[in-house]
Amino acid sequence: MTYKIAILGNELVCTGFELAGVQDVYIETNASEAKSVLEQLLSRSDIGIIGITSSLYRELTRDPAMARRLELSTLPMIVELPEYGERVAEDMLRKLIIRAIGIDLEEGNGK
Repeated sequence: MTYKIAILGNELVCTGFELAGVQDVYIETNASEAKSVLEQLLSRSDIGIIGITSSLYRELTRDPAMARRLELSTLPMIVELPEYGERVAEDMLRKLIIRAIGIDLEEGNGK
């Protein structure tokens, strides 16, 4: 089965993904409206990845139940996207790697 990518976030990020060919983009900056869209996306069987801009992701995950749901979701996989101009935090990349391959490459590294 082929899965689609969906993007949820601000206009700048969504426009960039639209230009790259992603069709399921949802411009939302209000957390309550974004939560409604996110619930619909999570229930769709054709979505494999949901990208959410970091500021919106932080707002949505203030609710502990939603935070846990997003953290545990494997299909679709939830990916936190950096905002324009935001430095990609090492922690964000580390979380993505752990979710993708199931292990923490930093463990046992002396850090």
